[in-house]
Amino acid sequence: MKPPADQEREPQAQGPGNARLGWMSEGILRCLLPTHWREAFLGDLVEEWSTQIVPKFGATRARFWLWRQVCLSILAILQLRFRKVSIAYKMLFVTSLALGWLTAFVDSRPTWDDTGVLAFAILIACSVLGALGPKQPWLWAIVVGLWIPLHNIAVHHNYASLLALVFSLGGAYAGMAIRRMLLVAGT
Repeated sequence: MKPPADQEREPQAQGPGNARLGWMSEGILRCLLPTHWREAFLGDLVEEWSTQIVPKFGATRARFWLWRQVCLSILAILQLRFRKVSIAYKMLFVTSLALGWLTAFVDSRPTWDDTGVLAFAILIACSVLGALGPKQPWLWAIVVGLWIPLHNIAVHHNYASLLALVFSLGGAYAGMAIRRMLLVAGT
Protein backbone atom coordinates (compact mmCIF):
# COMPACT_ATOMS: atom_id res chain seq x y z
CA MET A 1 0.00 0.00 0.00
CA LYS A 2 1.25 3.45 -0.89
CA PRO A 3 1.55 6.23 1.64
CA PRO A 4 -1.32 8.76 1.51
CA ALA A 5 0.89 11.50 0.04
CA ASP A 6 1.61 9.41 -3.08
CA GLN A 7 -2.04 8.53 -3.51
CA GLU A 8 -2.98 12.21 -3.59
CA ARG A 9 -0.46 13.01 -6.36
CA GLU A 10 -1.51 10.24 -8.75
CA PRO A 11 -4.84 10.50 -10.54
CA GLN A 12 -7.15 7.69 -9.61
CA ALA A 13 -8.43 5.39 -12.31
CA GLN A 14 -11.92 6.65 -12.96
CA GLY A 15 -14.42 5.93 -15.64
CA PRO A 16 -13.94 7.58 -19.02
CA GLY A 17 -16.54 10.19 -18.18
CA ASN A 18 -14.48 11.51 -15.28
CA ALA A 19 -10.95 11.20 -16.70
CA ARG A 20 -9.42 13.75 -19.08
CA LEU A 21 -6.33 13.86 -21.17
CA GLY A 22 -4.07 16.89 -20.95
CA TRP A 23 -5.40 19.93 -22.80
CA MET A 24 -2.46 19.98 -25.18
CA SER A 25 -2.58 16.32 -26.19
CA GLU A 26 -6.34 16.41 -26.59
CA GLY A 27 -6.18 19.65 -28.58
CA ILE A 28 -3.55 18.29 -30.98
CA LEU A 29 -5.60 15.17 -31.64
CA ARG A 30 -8.83 17.16 -32.05
CA CYS A 31 -7.14 19.32 -34.71
CA LEU A 32 -5.74 16.42 -36.69
CA LEU A 33 -8.34 13.66 -36.39
CA PRO A 34 -11.10 13.46 -38.99
CA THR A 35 -14.42 14.62 -37.54
CA HIS A 36 -16.08 11.22 -37.71
CA TRP A 37 -13.25 9.61 -35.68
CA ARG A 38 -12.75 12.22 -32.96
CA GLU A 39 -15.13 11.24 -30.20
CA ALA A 40 -14.65 7.48 -30.52
CA PHE A 41 -10.85 7.72 -30.71
CA LEU A 42 -10.52 10.16 -27.80
CA GLY A 43 -13.02 8.17 -25.73
CA ASP A 44 -11.09 4.94 -26.27
CA LEU A 45 -7.79 6.65 -25.47
CA VAL A 46 -9.14 8.20 -22.27
CA GLU A 47 -10.67 4.90 -21.19
CA GLU A 48 -7.48 2.92 -21.74
CA TRP A 49 -5.34 5.60 -20.12
CA SER A 50 -7.50 6.03 -17.01
CA THR A 51 -8.55 2.44 -16.36
CA GLN A 52 -5.43 0.50 -17.39
CA ILE A 53 -2.32 2.64 -17.77
CA VAL A 54 -2.54 5.01 -14.77
CA PRO A 55 -3.31 2.23 -12.23
CA LYS A 56 -0.63 -0.04 -13.69
CA PHE A 57 2.26 2.44 -14.14
CA GLY A 58 1.40 5.52 -12.06
CA ALA A 59 0.82 9.10 -13.14
CA THR A 60 4.34 9.96 -14.36
CA ARG A 61 4.87 6.92 -16.58
CA ALA A 62 1.25 7.19 -17.75
CA ARG A 63 1.97 10.70 -19.08
CA PHE A 64 4.91 9.36 -21.09
CA TRP A 65 2.69 6.60 -22.44
CA LEU A 66 0.04 9.15 -23.35
CA TRP A 67 2.49 11.35 -25.28
CA ARG A 68 3.88 8.29 -27.04
CA GLN A 69 0.34 7.41 -28.13
CA VAL A 70 -0.30 11.00 -29.28
CA CYS A 71 2.90 11.04 -31.35
CA LEU A 72 2.18 7.64 -32.89
CA SER A 73 -1.37 8.76 -33.66
CA ILE A 74 -0.10 11.92 -35.33
CA LEU A 75 2.22 9.85 -37.52
CA ALA A 76 -0.61 7.50 -38.49
CA ILE A 77 -2.97 10.39 -39.26
CA LEU A 78 -0.35 12.12 -41.39
CA GLN A 79 0.36 8.88 -43.23
CA LEU A 80 -3.34 8.53 -44.09
CA ARG A 81 -3.50 12.14 -45.28
CA PHE A 82 -0.28 11.87 -47.28
CA ARG A 83 -1.63 9.12 -49.49
CA LYS A 84 -3.79 11.66 -51.30
CA VAL A 85 -1.36 14.55 -51.83
CA SER A 86 1.13 15.44 -54.54
CA ILE A 87 4.86 14.85 -54.35
CA ALA A 88 5.48 18.62 -54.17
CA TYR A 89 3.28 18.84 -51.08
CA LYS A 90 5.11 15.91 -49.51
CA MET A 91 8.46 17.58 -50.17
CA LEU A 92 7.16 20.80 -48.62
CA PHE A 93 6.07 18.86 -45.54
CA VAL A 94 9.44 17.15 -45.17
CA THR A 95 11.16 20.53 -45.59
CA SER A 96 8.97 22.03 -42.86
CA LEU A 97 9.75 19.11 -40.54
CA ALA A 98 13.47 19.64 -41.13
CA LEU A 99 13.16 23.39 -40.50
CA GLY A 100 11.21 22.79 -37.29
CA TRP A 101 13.70 20.23 -36.05
CA LEU A 102 16.61 22.51 -36.95
CA THR A 103 15.15 25.44 -35.01
CA ALA A 104 14.59 23.21 -31.97
CA PHE A 105 18.12 21.85 -32.26
CA VAL A 106 19.60 25.36 -32.41
CA ASP A 107 17.41 26.49 -29.49
CA SER A 108 18.49 23.51 -27.38
CA ARG A 109 22.20 24.32 -27.66
CA PRO A 110 23.63 25.66 -24.39
CA THR A 111 25.58 28.38 -26.21
CA TRP A 112 22.52 29.76 -28.06
CA ASP A 113 20.99 32.73 -26.31
CA ASP A 114 19.25 34.78 -29.01
CA THR A 115 15.53 34.08 -28.93
CA GLY A 116 14.70 37.07 -31.14
CA VAL A 117 16.77 35.80 -34.06
CA LEU A 118 15.19 32.35 -33.75
CA ALA A 119 11.66 33.80 -33.57
CA PHE A 120 12.37 35.88 -36.70
CA ALA A 121 13.75 32.79 -38.47
CA ILE A 122 10.58 30.85 -37.60
CA LEU A 123 8.44 33.74 -38.84
CA ILE A 124 10.30 33.92 -42.19
CA ALA A 125 10.38 30.12 -42.67
CA CYS A 126 6.63 29.83 -42.03
CA SER A 127 5.95 32.81 -44.31
CA VAL A 128 7.72 31.06 -47.18
CA LEU A 129 5.94 27.78 -46.42
CA GLY A 130 2.58 29.57 -46.16
CA ALA A 131 3.17 31.19 -49.54
CA LEU A 132 4.22 27.90 -51.17
CA GLY A 133 1.40 25.86 -49.59
CA PRO A 134 -1.46 28.26 -48.90
CA LYS A 135 -4.22 25.64 -48.49
CA GLN A 136 -3.21 24.70 -44.94
CA PRO A 137 -1.03 27.38 -43.34
CA TRP A 138 -1.87 26.08 -39.87
CA LEU A 139 -0.11 22.81 -40.76
CA TRP A 140 3.16 24.55 -41.63
CA ALA A 141 2.93 26.60 -38.44
CA ILE A 142 2.47 23.52 -36.26
CA VAL A 143 5.09 21.42 -38.02
CA VAL A 144 7.74 24.15 -37.80
CA GLY A 145 6.75 25.79 -34.53
CA LEU A 146 5.85 22.85 -32.30
CA TRP A 147 9.35 21.40 -31.92
CA ILE A 148 10.70 24.15 -29.66
CA PRO A 149 7.78 24.01 -27.19
CA LEU A 150 7.85 20.20 -27.12
CA HIS A 151 11.54 20.22 -26.26
CA ASN A 152 11.30 23.03 -23.70
CA ILE A 153 8.24 21.55 -21.99
CA ALA A 154 9.73 18.05 -21.85
CA VAL A 155 13.21 19.10 -20.68
CA HIS A 156 12.76 22.40 -18.82
CA HIS A 157 9.00 22.45 -18.03
CA ASN A 158 8.92 25.82 -19.79
CA TYR A 159 5.40 26.42 -21.09
CA ALA A 160 6.25 29.98 -22.14
CA SER A 161 7.98 28.53 -25.19
CA LEU A 162 4.50 27.94 -26.65
CA LEU A 163 4.89 31.53 -27.87
CA ALA A 164 6.93 30.07 -30.74
CA LEU A 165 3.58 28.95 -32.15
CA VAL A 166 2.43 32.57 -32.30
CA PHE A 167 5.36 33.45 -34.57
CA SER A 168 4.87 30.36 -36.71
CA LEU A 169 1.12 30.93 -37.09
CA GLY A 170 1.64 34.61 -37.85
CA GLY A 171 4.28 33.82 -40.46
CA ALA A 172 2.30 31.05 -42.16
CA TYR A 173 -0.88 33.12 -42.44
CA ALA A 174 1.11 36.19 -43.55
CA GLY A 175 2.71 34.10 -46.32
CA MET A 176 -0.70 32.85 -47.40
CA ALA A 177 -2.10 36.41 -47.43
CA ILE A 178 0.85 37.76 -49.41
CA ARG A 179 0.44 35.03 -52.02
CA ARG A 180 -3.26 35.79 -52.35
CA MET A 181 -2.58 39.51 -52.70
CA LEU A 182 0.02 38.86 -55.39
CA LEU A 183 -2.36 36.55 -57.27
CA VAL A 184 -5.15 39.13 -57.14
CA ALA A 185 -2.80 41.92 -58.24
CA GLY A 186 -1.53 39.78 -61.13
CA THR A 187 -5.01 39.19 -62.60
